[in-house]
Amino acid sequence: MGSSRTFTWQCIALVAIVVVFALVAPVESKFWVMLTGLAAAAFFIVVSLARHQQIKRLAGEIDEVLHNGRRIDFSTSSEGDVAVLTNELQKMVARLARTTEQLEAERNRSQIYRTRSEHHSRLSRSCSPLSSVQRTRPSANEQCASSNP
Repeated sequence: MGSSRTFTWQCIALVAIVVVFALVAPVESKFWVMLTGLAAAAFFIVVSLARHQQIKRLAGEIDEVLHNGRRIDFSTSSEGDVAVLTNELQKMVARLARTTEQLEAERNRSQIYRTRSEHHSRLSRSCSPLSSVQRTRPSANEQCASSNP
């Protein structure tokens, strides 16, 4: 059931078809044609409303997963296409959870590498023979400044 407007138009069309069949039917079967058609319309309405409730519940569970991150599994659905949709959503959410875990692990590894690299860079700048020579020896600018009074 796409929307309430679509559902309303479907019900109107179904009742109109029943009325047309009842008008065309022979006099002795008009009552039975109308009764059968209205029973079919009632069945359609009940099934459509039940399906709409399942989809509404599923949409709520999707919102709960996306916004609160609490639940990953969806409740079971018994109707064919809603059950298929539920199954596909479960697979998608499980894949997203695995991807999130992989990204988190990659971010942690990257942070560790960056920290080690920064530490190694600081360590190599302060402990290399060249850096110790540069600290003890005056620079060319300082030598020029001291020789030119």
